Parts: sequence; structure tokens; C-alpha cells
Amino acid sequence: MSTDSDPPTSLIYPRPGVLQTLGICQIVLAVVSGFCLSSSLIFTIVSSTIKSETIEAEVKVEVDPTAKGTTATTPGAGVPITAGFNPFMGMDDKNFVRFNLIDSGFGFLMNLLMFATGIGLLNRRYRAVQWWNILAWVRIVTACLIWSYYIVGVAPGFSETMAKEVLKMYASQGVPVAKLPPVGFFTRVYSIMNLFVAFGAMMITSAYPAISLWFLTRPGVKAAIVDPPLLELEPL
Repeated sequence: MSTDSDPPTSLIYPRPGVLQTLGICQIVLAVVSGFCLSSSLIFTIVSSTIKSETIEAEVKVEVDPTAKGTTATTPGAGVPITAGFNPFMGMDDKNFVRFNLIDSGFGFLMNLLMFATGIGLLNRRYRAVQWWNILAWVRIVTACLIWSYYIVGVAPGFSETMAKEVLKMYASQGVPVAKLPPVGFFTRVYSIMNLFVAFGAMMITSAYPAISLWFLTRPGVKAAIVDPPLLELEPL
């Protein structure tokens, strides 16, 4: 039988404040992102149902019939500008609308679960911690998948649609077509913009789940749970 004393062990201090702060953050983020998704959904529905405005531009040329070397010209001759200008700048693109509806629907579902688990974290419940560990990983993985699909399947066509609407807008304002860049230039610009939007949305959506997962692995946060599962007694 050994008489040596056991080595000292470091004490773990519960940190309930961290767990409750995570709960408050989840509730606030769920409410704020819910309002943002609602605004985006309303904008998508309106932009997909409103009809494009047709703007007809005519140039009236006054001609003196008594002058030599002139011929009468009808109004609008030589300047056929009839542009169906979409005030939403291509936001009614079918692939973009479909993507936005799916993303908004999934976001609403995740916000409800996020709100519910946030209340559980605020009350320091073990089940809430367990469920949020699963939902956080689901949120990170789905954000990467959804916005990767946006880059590959939505952004190319959406960028071209936006580029064409920009050219129509300039045409409706009377800008000569010869002075405008080709549609490919605007398409590249909007493709780069959509790429930054996708990566930004991916990072913003995954930021809080990743941070909260790290905090929930801390021993002090685990020790703050009020109803941890009972450990099985080791046999004598």
C-alpha cells in the first residue's frame, strides 16, 4: 500500500456568465437575422412579381423644308431606344429568386431552433448545449454548401442578367450605345461582386456557430451546466 500523497489537481471554476452570454447572443441573433430574412424575402417577392417598366425615348428632329440639302425626318428616326428597364436591376432572375426562397426558408427554420436553444443556454441546460453542438455544425456545413452552390449555379446567370439591366438603364437615360462598355465587362464586375457576397455570407453565417462551439468545449463552461448527466459509478 503506497503512502504517497496524490498530486494536486487544478480546480475548475464554473463560468455561468459565459454560458448565459451565449444564450443572450443566440436569442438576439435569431431575432435580428429573422428581420433581415423577412426583408430579403419581401424584396424578392416584390421584385419577382412587379412588371418591368417600358421606357420609350424619342428624339424629335425639327427640319426646315425650305432649306436646301435637307430632308424631312420623322420623330424618333435613327434612335430606336425602347428599353424594358427593370427597377430591381435583375433581382427577378428565376435562379436567384429560387435560391433566395430556399435560403430564407432554411434560415427561418434555423432561427427558430437557434432561439429555442438560446433560451436553454440562458438557463444553463445540458440538453440545450447538446442540441446546439449539433445545430452549430449543421449551420456551418449548410452555409458552405448553400453559398458554394450560389457561386457555381446562380451567380453566373444572375451576373449576366444584372449586366444587361445596367445597359438598359443607361440606354433609357439616352446614353449612346457606342459609348457603353460591352455586356461582358459588366458581367465580370458583377461576377466578382457576387463572389465576394457569397464568401462574406459564408463567413458571417458560420462565425457565431464556430465561436460558440469553442466556448462550449471549455471546462469552466461545462461545469456551469445545472443539470449535467449523472456519471456512472465505477465498480469497487
